[in-house]
Amino acid sequence: MRASARLAALVAIGAATLVGAGCVVQPAPVYVAAAGDVYDLDPPPGDEVWTVDAFYDELAPYGTWSEVDGYGAVWSPADPSYEPYGNGAWAYTAWGFTWVSAEPYGWACEHYGHWIWLDEHWIWVPDTAWAPAWVEWQELDDWVVWAPLPPDRDDGRGGGGHGRPTRGWHVVRWDALLSDDLPAHYGDRDRVRAIVEGAHRIDRYGRTPRGRRWPMGPAPERI
Repeated sequence: MRASARLAALVAIGAATLVGAGCVVQPAPVYVAAAGDVYDLDPPPGDEVWTVDAFYDELAPYGTWSEVDGYGAVWSPADPSYEPYGNGAWAYTAWGFTWVSAEPYGWACEHYGHWIWLDEHWIWVPDTAWAPAWVEWQELDDWVVWAPLPPDRDDGRGGGGHGRPTRGWHVVRWDALLSDDLPAHYGDRDRVRAIVEGAHRIDRYGRTPRGRRWPMGPAPERI
């Protein structure tokens, strides 16, 4: 299935889930002229998730909920090899580069909330704000890289990502970014480390009328 078809399926499934949970699905965004690299958009779909309680029962079959000091209730996937924003593909939409997850729980934990690396595994900190992907984007020459944003950096600004584990970054050449078989193009750990050390952050964001920002990723003409 091509990325556009997967994205349509993702949006349909996500919308049905959110409506069933009592959440409001907002209309598609409309671009408005904005200064710099911030684009004013109408709220994205699923922006109005009223409570993180909507995620508890949905994610329970795929992992474990627990309490972590400083973060409260968090969720850990049962699959120990899971890496955020690793198993899936990118599709370019009106909201920017949108992650089309191949995981059954990706509609939630790869569009809401944030990931942190703790005690040698990934844990997800839930939140109610939707984004095409809560990731930091960087680039270096022929390469583009992304990694999950921690809760204290949800708009991608402030500080580099070099303190995060190398496994949190995924690296591909620009011409592979929209590939259906994206994981087949990932660089190995040595290449990831070398590229991340020299990469520059891509500062391009969407912003809702409420002022909430999210990373949009590279400009489409960069591909």
